Amino acid sequence: MITIKKIPHRFCFMEVLILSMTILLVIAEGKSQEASRKTGIEAKTASSDKSAAAVVVAYIQDPDERVRVAAARFLGDVGGKEAVDPLIAALEDWSPSVREAVARSLGKIGDMKAVKSLKLGLNDGNPDVRAASAIALGELGAKTAAPELIKALGDWDAEVRIAACRSLGILGGESLCAEIQPLLSDGDSRVKAEAILTIAKLRPSQALPDLVKYLNDWDPEVRRSAVESLGMLKDQEAITPLTKALGDAYPPVRATAARSLGLIKGQSSLDQLLKITSDWSPAVRTAVASSLSSFSFNENIKKALFAFLEDSDAKVRAAAVSSIGATGIATAGDRLIGKLGDWDRSVRASAVHSLGLLKARDAVKPLMKVLGGDPDASVRKEAATSLGLIGDTSALPALKKATEDWNAEVGKEAAGVVNFLQKDVK
Repeated sequence: MITIKKIPHRFCFMEVLILSMTILLVIAEGKSQEASRKTGIEAKTASSDKSAAAVVVAYIQDPDERVRVAAARFLGDVGGKEAVDPLIAALEDWSPSVREAVARSLGKIGDMKAVKSLKLGLNDGNPDVRAASAIALGELGAKTAAPELIKALGDWDAEVRIAACRSLGILGGESLCAEIQPLLSDGDSRVKAEAILTIAKLRPSQALPDLVKYLNDWDPEVRRSAVESLGMLKDQEAITPLTKALGDAYPPVRATAARSLGLIKGQSSLDQLLKITSDWSPAVRTAVASSLSSFSFNENIKKALFAFLEDSDAKVRAAAVSSIGATGIATAGDRLIGKLGDWDRSVRASAVHSLGLLKARDAVKPLMKVLGGDPDASVRKEAATSLGLIGDTSALPALKKATEDWNAEVGKEAAGVVNFLQKDVK
């Protein structure tokens, strides 16, 4: 079998799995050359003096397209400099799928040596490759690529225009706004939405009037983008237009407005949020519940969050539980303990986490029960963490038992907490 045990934990296991399964698939189809390449992977990966990247680099030139794509993606997650030159060379691959994967990986690795080749990628005959090259140049922060990215704003493919616009926003510079301005009239609403966000990033001091104008756009995604940008400004003057957006017919616009008000903060923002706690859309109620954690605690916030704990939608309940922990409502322990039995995993996990943040000693026994019996491993692991935060040594027997949990991550977390608590005992 293909050996992957030498690959460090920080590497993406799924990419190793994809690479391995791809090669095995080729072998299963009866291709003898691919079978011999599998033997090569076994030998190289088993060698202690070879890094995972050095092993996979060889397969960027593999005869099978699927292997090359998988290798390119894996190298992007590994991030070794030894992969840069082979990846740059692979930008000449005949397969657009390979070239796209290579461009994305070069952006992830972050070596400026790739800038020149990625600039050329903006002229590739395949739009997916051009878009990937544009994104990679932004990730690299390649300011020298600004002229080429500006030219890409006129690409016939909308995804390329979006990618170029986004990367120019990362590069920064108010002077770029004039180049992006034409996209505000783009025929594709996604492009227009991206342009709105980017201009707000580049020129926040002058963005407010333009953003308010787009709150009346016929396209809901454009309105949502304008609302998101208003939140990024964190300007008290944006509260009035955001209040108007809370009445938008499109739920994602209202939800985004709620999140934006949470970013701006202040009593006026809070007052508007408390008015829409009964919105018919779960997405809006979830946004409100999350945003309430941004404000200084008061009884009105407590009342709203406690009401959200009984919401019919699990995402709303989970958001409320998280906000209670973040807000530090010390009297909420009993309510959160009640959510340890919620049917939804995310609600239980949030309750466990919040009880740890609150250092709720009354929750020690209920958390010990969760640690030993919750059907979800991630919830059990969170229970171990929270017991450590609370710091009650009476949980040690349950934690020691949990070190033998069938899930290795749970056992590892429990063992760490045991060591932590035992140091306190000593």
